[in-house]
Amino acid sequence: MFKLNKDKNLSIQYIDKYIDVYKSSKLPRLLKQERYYNAKNDTIMNRTFKDASKPNTKIAIPYASYIADNFTSYFVGKPITINSQNQELLIVMSEILSKNNFDSHNISIAKDMAIFGLGAELLYIDEAKQIRFARLEPTSIIPIYSTNIEEELLYCIRFYDEEDILSSETTTFIELYSADAVTTYKRDSAGTTLIATVEHPFKRVPINIYKNNDTVTGDFEKVIPLIDALDLAMADTSNGIQFFNDCYMLFKGVDNLEPEEIQAMKENRVIAVSGIDGQQVDVSFLTKTSNDLEMENFKNRLVQEIHKQSKMPNIEEVANKSHVSASAVRMSLLSTEQVVAIKEKEFKRALQRKFELIINVLNMLGASFSVGEITITFNRNVPQAIESLSDAIVKLSGIVSKETILEQLPIVSDVQLELERLNKESSINSYEDWDEVDAE
Repeated sequence: MFKLNKDKNLSIQYIDKYIDVYKSSKLPRLLKQERYYNAKNDTIMNRTFKDASKPNTKIAIPYASYIADNFTSYFVGKPITINSQNQELLIVMSEILSKNNFDSHNISIAKDMAIFGLGAELLYIDEAKQIRFARLEPTSIIPIYSTNIEEELLYCIRFYDEEDILSSETTTFIELYSADAVTTYKRDSAGTTLIATVEHPFKRVPINIYKNNDTVTGDFEKVIPLIDALDLAMADTSNGIQFFNDCYMLFKGVDNLEPEEIQAMKENRVIAVSGIDGQQVDVSFLTKTSNDLEMENFKNRLVQEIHKQSKMPNIEEVANKSHVSASAVRMSLLSTEQVVAIKEKEFKRALQRKFELIINVLNMLGASFSVGEITITFNRNVPQAIESLSDAIVKLSGIVSKETILEQLPIVSDVQLELERLNKESSINSYEDWDEVDAE
């Protein structure tokens, strides 16, 4: 994390230095995380042997993507619910979020958090004067925070390269986002020059950072050494099988066996040799003695440790157990929930900041909204037994409101719409009752 005194402005020299330091000290870690997510695991993919003739299988197990994808699915696989008592604000905000594909956008951001330790988005005004937001590559941004206790986002640098296909010259374009403007620079062999400065209406830096946790680390980052060990163990097993597939034939008590004789025996699949001075001939295959059980136990222990240390349970193992209740599944996700609770705290903080930026623009246009009027609800993507929920609902009837009860049901996606349907059915039933009275 880069920090800067709040009263200090960024010169071109500072911007260049921040980019150079970032590329040398921060970017390599992010690119490594990305490689492991894409199953390009460094240790096994870069492994070499002095003897080039030995088998060198590259088995890169995609455990990183397994962990990141399952954390993301559990965290935001079910859409985040936005609500407000201020119906005007709710309608306006819902329209903005819908136009920006809020649900799928959140999944993309959460996935970046799981891989890189952070996600990022840019808020901007499009050509149609609409409020938009878009995901940014975490490898292309440099957030700079204040040195005070609030750690306010003072600036954010975004950079990207463009290569001229004819000259093969690379130009780096730099965007500096501050609380009131976006300044664009061009960096090439001649140096860094200013292109333009454009003001924006968001009143704060319009780039929003989503931290995965306090240490800004990815979900699988701590278990990379375990993944490497498993890759090597799997590859060594495969290499051993390949190496001894073509076994050596051992002749004992035979002298001066000609190559033509050996070839003839291979083709005819018949072994016919005579021993030296009447000695007994011993023909056998030379094979490697291996302890498969020990190796399999070692690999199983690695798998168990990967799940344990990443806090992501082995879902297949849970699913293959017979008669597993929904409560048992929840218990198996207890450690996962502790990790996701931290994710939720950071994600909610970032969402509140985003809504504040959006409301800043809406209020400039004449509205009088407050971010405190918006409630954010996260919904875990976990299996639930409808029959057990039904028992709980019956017991809760008359104790809590219908709206609260309906919020607990996974089959109800829109609580307000469901309440309207219930009211409509109640009205129809009451009319039918009156018709029966009139008929009597």
